[in-house]
Amino acid sequence: MIICCFGDSTTLGIGDGQGLGWPGRLAHDLDGAARGVGVYNLGVRADTSVNISARWQAEAQARFKDNECGLIFCFGTADAAQSVPLGQSLKAGQTMLAQARELAPTFFLTPPPMGNAEKNAHLHKLADALLQTAQGLGVERFDLYSTLNRDEAYRAAMQRGDGVHPDAAGYDRMAEILEGWTPLRALFQGNPQA
Repeated sequence: MIICCFGDSTTLGIGDGQGLGWPGRLAHDLDGAARGVGVYNLGVRADTSVNISARWQAEAQARFKDNECGLIFCFGTADAAQSVPLGQSLKAGQTMLAQARELAPTFFLTPPPMGNAEKNAHLHKLADALLQTAQGLGVERFDLYSTLNRDEAYRAAMQRGDGVHPDAAGYDRMAEILEGWTPLRALFQGNPQA
């Protein structure tokens, strides 16, 4: 089983002194390697949905070969930070998720919240719209934005970070929450349900 995690700097794990981000923590905590699960963190700092849409297929296909695979997308932070128009982000997101679900079990996580109120308002609208898009496509989805926005431990970790990226404790919290989501947990344990 090969899992490719696509996203921006919050997938890559900027601000994480351990260099794992949430994908590395899930792989470690759920003992994926012992089950033959290979996890690729394909987050790229400052990549918007448009950037990710242009690169994800080639990167996924270069890794899958003849293996069973899963695709995880978590994007939107760079879109909000760079003020990408909502319609442009949604178009790229819909294209990606529609194409991905034809290739492999696909999972979408909304981006985590930010510290800047104006950027966070944009991000909230984008997260809600992307959740609806994923639902309409029949893609497994998780509202990470709302969950973390209510989470005091995560908000404190983001404040200790740079206001966009949390410190290592924030990535710990993100992974802990995601480990509780049954579809994603099953994927990291080599049993995709999607």
